[in-house]
Amino acid sequence: MAKAKQSTPQASKAERERVLMVFRAAYEAGDLAGLVRCPDRVDFAEAGGELALVCHREGRVHSVDTVQITDGLITAYRRVLNPDTLVRV
Repeated sequence: MAKAKQSTPQASKAERERVLMVFRAAYEAGDLAGLVRCPDRVDFAEAGGELALVCHREGRVHSVDTVQITDGLITAYRRVLNPDTLVRV
């Protein structure tokens, strides 16, 4: 019998925004150690009902990143690179 998937409590919208703002500030300050490498610019957007970072490269959306936050820390990081999916951003 398969084990039931444990769900991780979802951080509040305010907490997700706070952590992503810190993440973005570190990126913009050039503190790239342990952060995503993404040239050009990074914007906030809503993707799938969550606040996300939209990375632009050469005037186009390069990737969309979302995070899972637990106790104020990023515990999972997801990046969408599929061009067919990014057309909708």
